[in-house]
Amino acid sequence: MEGIKKTEKEETFCTMICQQYLHLQSENTELKRKLKDRRIIEKAKWVLVKTRGLNEEEAHSFLINASRKDRIKIVETAKVIISAQDLISAKDKGSIKPPGHPRSS
Repeated sequence: MEGIKKTEKEETFCTMICQQYLHLQSENTELKRKLKDRRIIEKAKWVLVKTRGLNEEEAHSFLINASRKDRIKIVETAKVIISAQDLISAKDKGSIKPPGHPRSS
């Protein structure tokens, strides 16, 4: 039995479909990353709203200005703010002991 032979048009069509699929897959990955970054930025804004008494717009401006000053992406600034808040929250809950504390490691 002889293998199925594709015509030049069929091969071109298959190539186009593969290229489109790879493009959409790449676009999907990028959109997922952007959505994740957006969620991180939103969380950091609300940390600033709660801890600094800013409104949402002021918190967003704070993130932008801090990012520009440090020349880093806004999502990186947001991650630092969230990490700092997590550390403070853990200390407030007693799971982090100050150095020299009898139960500190």
